[in-house]
Amino acid sequence: MNLIVDNARAYNPVVIDSTGKNVTYPSLNANYTIDGTESYVNSGWIWSKGQASSGAPPITALTITLKN
Repeated sequence: MNLIVDNARAYNPVVIDSTGKNVTYPSLNANYTIDGTESYVNSGWIWSKGQASSGAPPITALTITLKN
């Protein structure tokens, strides 16, 4: 059996707040600041430059900074 997951949360950066109701999709290759109360943070698929699959977002980096 093969499982193929194809939705925005699987391959794009995503942050979900602690309530689970507010979803943010940071820009590709973005710098993003979180405060530590998030319930979910995903960088998305990160590829070496020029290696993204056809149709996949060309994410090569995601920088997350925690505020204190």
